Order: sequence, then structure tokens, then C-alpha cells
Amino acid sequence: MNKIIFTLLILLIFQVSCKEKEVDPFIVMNSKIEESNSIYDLKIETLLQSITIKADQNDHLFIQLEKAKKVESISKTLVNYIEDLKTVIKSKNSKEYINELFFNNGQLTFEAKELLNYIEIYKYGIISTLNSNYPEITAIINNTFDIGTIEDRRGNETNWLTLNFKNFSPNSIVTKLSSLQSDINRIETNYLSSLLNINMKDAPKHPGLVKNMDSKPNPNKARLIIENTDESIAKNNTVDIKPKVKTTLKTHTVQKGETVYRISKKYGITIAKLKKFNGMTNNNLVVGQKIRVQ
Repeated sequence: MNKIIFTLLILLIFQVSCKEKEVDPFIVMNSKIEESNSIYDLKIETLLQSITIKADQNDHLFIQLEKAKKVESISKTLVNYIEDLKTVIKSKNSKEYINELFFNNGQLTFEAKELLNYIEIYKYGIISTLNSNYPEITAIINNTFDIGTIEDRRGNETNWLTLNFKNFSPNSIVTKLSSLQSDINRIETNYLSSLLNINMKDAPKHPGLVKNMDSKPNPNKARLIIENTDESIAKNNTVDIKPKVKTTLKTHTVQKGETVYRISKKYGITIAKLKKFNGMTNNNLVVGQKIRVQ
């Protein structure tokens, strides 16, 4: 009898142990996607280096190099924004938090609109940079990042964010965000790869491009051409091209008596943005706490 009880106890312990070791399949999937994204990062870095070397050997490739750098900058902006969003969601690890973050009484929140806005800026930024010279890549971008009104499984109209983010587990949301990063990296890799296969006599023509360039490379002249190109693109696509200012993250150390309101006013940002930067669900602060303000 004692042996039977002992065996049952061992089986029970084994079952509990197995359950404890069960892993959410989304965690496994996300890990694989993030690993793939790391490989993409290396590919992109290698491709950019190759384009840089070719540009040093061929004056006409200078503009292509500048456009490659622009595509990289636009892509990295969205990838980094998504990474920050993933960090916040992972730290909270709550379905309720995600619903509160993106949805409020059936309406999209500021944070939801901000995510959609980042995606739209990415889409139009890349498409205007390519300037209709890469229709296949443009089609992939429009199809992959179609974030407008869509139909759910029942044929009812809804929006992209609600269909993909509402009432889903944190791990599944993080996985979807990693997948978006993968799409961005894949598109950039395809574009950079296509640049390396360009035969300059068959190269796409760019608006504002001066026909007879000097035999010697002239960086100032090349930059002027690029600016004219961007201006022409902006007129054709009604997209505002604004110079990007490189910013660094700023932090603030909370002092005695300071509030979320006072700190937000000090740095000229909204309370909602300040709380989002730091994954805050309330206005509680601790003296000495370091918070992100930019």
C-alpha cells in the first residue's frame, strides 16, 4: 500500500513539474523571429558596407548610397519604436493593460493612433524615397502595412489594430510586433540587394538629377541633387519631407515634491507621453527615480 501511495506521489510531482515547464508557444515563436531579426541586422549592415565600397569606386552610386542610408534611417525609426513598445508590454505582461493602452470605450487611444501614425510615416517615407522605381517593393509595403479598414472572420468591418491587438495575450502581441519588425527588415534587405545588382547604364532616372556630372566626385553637388530629388518627390506624392534631427534619450531624476504634471511641463511633453515612455499606469513617483523624458 505504501509503495502505491509513493508511486502516486511521484507521478503527481512529475505532472506538476511538466506543467511548470510548459512554455507558451508564442514565446518560442517570438524567440525564433527575434533571432531571425538579428540575422537581418547583420545582412543589412553587410549590404550597406558593400554599397559604400561601390559608391567609392563609382561616383554615380553616391545618390544610391544616400537613398540607402535614408531607407535605413526610416526603417530603424519604426523598428526602434516597436522595440520600445514590446519592452513596455513585456514588463506589464497583462492583457488588460494592452486593452487600456490601445482602446478606450470602443475608441482608439492616443497610443494606438501614435502606433498607426508611425507605420504611415514609414510607408510614405520609404515609398517616396523609392519614387516609383521599385514597384514590386512598393506593392509589398502597401500590402504588408495595410492598416486601414478590414473585414474580420464574420465579414464585419473593423480596423487593423482592433483585429490584431484587442483581447490578445501579451506574448501573442509581442510576437506580432516582432513579425512587423521582420517585415521591415525584409523590405530593407530586398531594396539594398537590388541596389547592388544595378547596372548604372540601366539605373532608374531620378527627378532633379543633373545629366553631366563632373568626373571628380563633388559631395556638395551630390547633396544638392539629393535635396532637389526629395523636393520633387514631395510635390508628386504630397508628402512633407522634413530634415531629421538626431535625438538622444533624456532622463530626469525625480526630486522631492515633483509631480508627473510638473515634470511634463518642464520638458514640454504631454502627461500621456511621459507615462508611456516609462510604462506608468498611475501618477506615482519615487524620489530618486530616473524616468525617461524624451
